[in-house]
Amino acid sequence: MRGWWALVAALAVALPGALPAQEPEPPPPPPAEIPALLAAGGESAGLAKVGILHRVGELPEPRATRWVQLYALVGTASPGGSALAASGLLEAEEEREREGAGAIVEGIEGLPDEDRLPLLAFAALLLERADPDEAARLRERFVEESPEVGEGPPQGYEVRVRLARRLIETGGSRDRAAGLLEAVILAAPNHPVTPEARRLLAGLRSDRR
Repeated sequence: MRGWWALVAALAVALPGALPAQEPEPPPPPPAEIPALLAAGGESAGLAKVGILHRVGELPEPRATRWVQLYALVGTASPGGSALAASGLLEAEEEREREGAGAIVEGIEGLPDEDRLPLLAFAALLLERADPDEAARLRERFVEESPEVGEGPPQGYEVRVRLARRLIETGGSRDRAAGLLEAVILAAPNHPVTPEARRLLAGLRSDRR
């Protein structure tokens, strides 16, 4: 038996075509193709997710974070909503964050209701550096439309922590910031953003002493 396997191994080396070769993995789609693939749904959306993950590996922080958030969005939004978010992200990649976020906000009206809040959160993320005040306004809209923590989409925890941080940075209502942070801590004590919520809340309380 050992002699048989030795013969097979020798033939594999000497005659590469003698044994069936494995099909090579297809290359990931380029970023420009991702919106159309997401809009198509099904297997095309799966290919788009491969392209998104490839993009995450190519980019430094914080740019990679936006692609991670897009990947998460694909699992919750409709094909049209996912495609809209991807198109907005491509605009942001070209340093047109305001245009990309604006297109997302305008396009929300024609999408299913369940897309509205996740896309508001994503548009705010795109504006985090280019226009933090507008990002905060979008997050205020999110909170107004989803006032109960934990009952809306999963982006709600991060939205509240980022909004609270902006209120603190700009001298906004500290009571409101504390309320947002406390709500996250109580509703999701083990969520990845909760340690930051605790840190910000501790800072607010120490300032009051």
